[in-house]
Amino acid sequence: MLKEECLACSVLAGKLQAPGDTIYEDDYWIVEHSLSPVLVSNYLIIKLKRHCEHLAELTPAGATALGEIVQKTCLALSLCSLG
Repeated sequence: MLKEECLACSVLAGKLQAPGDTIYEDDYWIVEHSLSPVLVSNYLIIKLKRHCEHLAELTPAGATALGEIVQKTCLALSLCSLG
């Protein structure tokens, strides 16, 4: 379920677009660059594909997928910083 007043939900609904393309996507999560009004250079946003107020609301499968995507994203960022 998406919420109208949520920035992440607005992006997921296509009302706003993060700069660049989606970097990674699976059944639960999307990795993208941050966008205005919280545009932060050199940072990535990992967001759930549904509205979630607290990590305690994650399903076991969503929580498992989060651990995997955090690990993959950190590895990719560390490889990029090696240049």
